[in-house]
Amino acid sequence: MLYNYYQVLEVAETASADEIKRAYREKAKLLHPDVNRTNEAQEVFTLVSEAYETLGNEKKRVMYDLKLKNAASRKQAIQNFHYDWESFRKAGFAKKTPIHNVRAHVLYPAQMFAGFVIALVPVTGIFMFDWAASDLLYSLPGIWLVWDAWKGITGKKSFIGRLLIRRDPNDRMPL
Repeated sequence: MLYNYYQVLEVAETASADEIKRAYREKAKLLHPDVNRTNEAQEVFTLVSEAYETLGNEKKRVMYDLKLKNAASRKQAIQNFHYDWESFRKAGFAKKTPIHNVRAHVLYPAQMFAGFVIALVPVTGIFMFDWAASDLLYSLPGIWLVWDAWKGITGKKSFIGRLLIRRDPNDRMPL
């Protein structure tokens, strides 16, 4: 977790090295394990020591300031994010719904694999096991599955894609 060491030492971000040192010494007098024996004081003392170690060294302070600025900008970006699907669609980012992702990443590759297997079994039988050449007709359903999956991958209407996955009537995004 990234602590704000400036808040830990109760100094401004523009504080000089002497101000940081003075703030550290004041906190250390109150929280040092020889003076204050509670567990909470020891934990806070280690945090204060860590803060002084970082802010007291000029190179570490510059790196810490960059890290703190980056964390603040990320937090701000997360807070400002909202789900405005209409503006996403107008910008062209929401052309595909999660159903399209399921089709593209699960259904069509599985369909294409099954089609290859179905098409290759008769071909393998003809060449390796001396099946009759008329058995080549048994590979047609596999060839059709591969062709239909290719249509779905390229964005055309796929019969299996329309048959297995129906559009949710509550989904307002066009398919």
